[in-house]
Amino acid sequence: MIDAALSSSGAQVIVAASSDENYPPDNIINGNTESFWISTGMFPQEFIIRFADAVKMSLVTIHSYNVKNLKIEKSTSSDATDFDVIAQKEFEHTEGNLQANDFSLSGTTATHLRFIITSGYDHFVSVHRQHLVLRSVTVGQSLHLFLFLWPSLVFSSCDWVLAGITPHLAIASFTCLWSLGQPSARFPISDITSSLLSSLMKRLCAPF
Repeated sequence: MIDAALSSSGAQVIVAASSDENYPPDNIINGNTESFWISTGMFPQEFIIRFADAVKMSLVTIHSYNVKNLKIEKSTSSDATDFDVIAQKEFEHTEGNLQANDFSLSGTTATHLRFIITSGYDHFVSVHRQHLVLRSVTVGQSLHLFLFLWPSLVFSSCDWVLAGITPHLAIASFTCLWSLGQPSARFPISDITSSLLSSLMKRLCAPF
C-alpha cells in the first residue's frame, strides 16, 4: 500500500520548530525508523507535513522517543493555514525502546498535518517516522460495488465505452485484483473505486 506520508510519495516537511544537520526533519518521512528528527530541548515543538495531494486518512502511526504529549492538527488549504485539532494523546514512557502510537482519523481529509509535541519525558525528544494509512476498501467490497453498478454500465451504454474504459477492460481489472489479493487485502479507495465511479457518473449523466 502506498504511504502518502513518505518523501517518495511526494510528501514534504515544510515547517519544523528545530533542525540539526545530522538529524534533519526530512528523516521523519524517509520511511526508516533508524534515522530521526530531534528537538532542541524546549516545548512545544512542531513540524508540518504537506502531502502531494489531498488525502483521506484512516490511521496515522507515530514512531518516537521520549514524547509525552502530542497533538495532531489538519488543514485542507493549499497554503498550510486554518488548522483544526483532530487528535491528541499522552504517550507511555518506553525506556530504551521506540514509542509506537496509533491515531484513528476516521476518513479525515487533509492537505497538511501539523504535529505539536507539547511535552516530553526528557529535554530532548525524537520523531523517527510517521506512517499514514489511507481510507480503503477491501477487494471484496470493490468487486461487490462493481457488480452492483455493472448493469447500469451495460444497459445505458450505446457504444460500450466509459471514458476510454471498455467493459471488458473493467472486468479484467477487477478479476486481476481478485486474483492478486485475499478478500481481506486492502487497497486505497482512490486507486480502485474512485476512478471507476467518476467514469460511471460521467457516462451515466451524459445525454444519449
